[in-house]
Amino acid sequence: MSERKPTFAGRYVRLVLAGLALGGLAALVGYAPTLKIAGKTGVSAMYAGISAAVVAGWLGGIVACQTGGSGPERINRLLGATALRMFAAVGLALALVFATELSKKPLVLWVALAYLITLAGETALLVRWTRQDESRNDSNAVESQSPDKAAGNGKRK
Repeated sequence: MSERKPTFAGRYVRLVLAGLALGGLAALVGYAPTLKIAGKTGVSAMYAGISAAVVAGWLGGIVACQTGGSGPERINRLLGATALRMFAAVGLALALVFATELSKKPLVLWVALAYLITLAGETALLVRWTRQDESRNDSNAVESQSPDKAAGNGKRK
């Protein structure tokens, strides 16, 4: 039984869910200390900062979850996704700082913390997918070079 080939949609859904889970975990862990230090306005800023980091991860994921390509193409795609993610996070943070009345210090702190938290989790996913892609490509290369396949005897009955 052969394993299913990964799709963009399947990977992107998993990345979105991972971002939500990690953002939710950050909010749960950070709620009490933020409330104690910065009050209710700080908690609102925390939620906005975490949301900005999660959305930035989703934007980078649009590029990172693409399938196919050779090793160098995949690496370039992941580097491009990381740059897109960073610029999106900075842009969203600046928009929140200048366009809202949220507390600035907790906002910027939580954008940065949530960015790092979600980056770590999403990187683990992307590394796993890259390794799976490499092993899938290696096994396909071995199958295509098999002498039985070359002679037309590669299928079992």
